[in-house]
Amino acid sequence: MEMNDEGILLTNVTDSHFLLANARIVDFPVVYCNEGLCQLTGFDRSELMQKPAVCNAMHGAETSPECTARLHDAMDKQISDQFEIQLYKKNSKVSFSCTEHI
Repeated sequence: MEMNDEGILLTNVTDSHFLLANARIVDFPVVYCNEGLCQLTGFDRSELMQKPAVCNAMHGAETSPECTARLHDAMDKQISDQFEIQLYKKNSKVSFSCTEHI
């Protein structure tokens, strides 16, 4: 990542999988998710849009309750946090490690 002359952080998101949520609405609904996230998880964009950004549908047996609590806490308090969480693809059988940047 680098900063341009106007102080805007630049990053290459070509290989990134991400979503954006509205922090001003209860449950922080997803307002955007990129195609990379849809391809990685198997969820269609329409299945993620307007759902809570904690992505409960991607939680499973190996998803740490501590990480889930950190996710909720960071969103509720609107604070920055970064951690690894185990999430699941749409079929709920295949998990993947995800670095959460809040």
